[in-house]
Amino acid sequence: MATKNCSLASAKFLSTCLRDCQDALNPPPNSAQQPLQQSRVSFLSALDSLQITLLQHLSATIGTAGETIGNRALDHTIFEDQKLMHNHSLIHKSALILLFLAWLSPVTATDSDQATTTTIAFGSCADDEKPDHPIWDAIIETKPESMIFMGDNVYVDMEAALADGTVEGFRPDYERLANTPGFQRLREVATLHATWDDNEYGSQDGGAEYSLKDVSQRKFFEFWNVDPESERYKTPGVYGSAWVESEHGRIQIILTDTRYFRSPVVRAEPNDECPYVNILPSEDPELTMLGEAQWEWLSERLAEPADLHLLVSSIQVIPEEQCFERWYEMPLERKKLFAAIRNASARTIILTGDRHIGEISRLPTTDDEGMGYDLYDVTSSSLSASFGFGEGEPNRYREGDNVRVNNFGILKVDWTNRIATMELRDQTGTKLRTAQLALDD
Repeated sequence: MATKNCSLASAKFLSTCLRDCQDALNPPPNSAQQPLQQSRVSFLSALDSLQITLLQHLSATIGTAGETIGNRALDHTIFEDQKLMHNHSLIHKSALILLFLAWLSPVTATDSDQATTTTIAFGSCADDEKPDHPIWDAIIETKPESMIFMGDNVYVDMEAALADGTVEGFRPDYERLANTPGFQRLREVATLHATWDDNEYGSQDGGAEYSLKDVSQRKFFEFWNVDPESERYKTPGVYGSAWVESEHGRIQIILTDTRYFRSPVVRAEPNDECPYVNILPSEDPELTMLGEAQWEWLSERLAEPADLHLLVSSIQVIPEEQCFERWYEMPLERKKLFAAIRNASARTIILTGDRHIGEISRLPTTDDEGMGYDLYDVTSSSLSASFGFGEGEPNRYREGDNVRVNNFGILKVDWTNRIATMELRDQTGTKLRTAQLALDD
């Protein structure tokens, strides 16, 4: 947290400013500043009222030391000047007001400020055929330590990949992303973490039935530089975890895989409410979103000591009403996930993609599945792919309206105050939506 110190140097600066103020308010005889003389009484009256408010604020904001600091600054500098002694009241009031304004003035972030804040960017749905998209520069300008790619990171030509049947069928789209200048710059300044969704997996809304899933997995690991000797590389699916650590705290990134093991979804014909896709909820207990091995792994990860868990899912977790893929298509699996989060070692924030819209959904503590704190699902989509969808789409958990422009997410953890701030920003870096979560009660 940035702080201001009222030093002797700053008090001398106040003295100079106040001397100029006094000269203006006490012009020499025969001066032409008659209008200012006439307003002097009303000015002093206003100072009296403002001084009372100021002292109350300083007391509430920085304790009774606030007034003491102001008085000491005056004692050590201003009242050394005998020419100011005759106007003690005016100077005292003006000094306190200037001190107050200095206290409120913006503070440029210092290295110390940045050292106590962790910044993580996240997003999904990157069109590899738009190499010059401005969103990459906007992400880089936030100076993230890490960037999480939440799926649909490239859009594989699914028919060509299926016809080829080898890793080469997946290569062209990954190469276009690799050659994107903004992506290259981001890769140089941030640690990248990734999971996949259906568009790089190779099967639209696909799951465990996809015949090339192991081929696709190899290409995914190759592109994202997953160590061939790691447990993640040797395990079916692309799920994995990573840590973002500093001397102030530990954030665990948990990358789930909602493709490799997922059971087939239940579909109905499109209708007026669901004109494009109509995926229905099914409470069949045999259906799985993650598969047995990944469920066991997830429970173990959430049990690990952390200050914050970031659970990354390529598809939305909290929203129910939308007609596309979501965890609510398997309500029993969603309930199981909420139970796992409820038993976690620390509070959790869910990060999701897929939808080509951005929104912040909040599961309140009063919900039947409540955590004892507000659980957030921050959906960021799309980075550079198509947008403009979702107007009027229902979501009873949504905070505000959804975002229908290209967007990315930012998570900032203020370790001094132990608060996580979630943001959705557009391609210029402008903040569109925000929410906060305290890491502790």
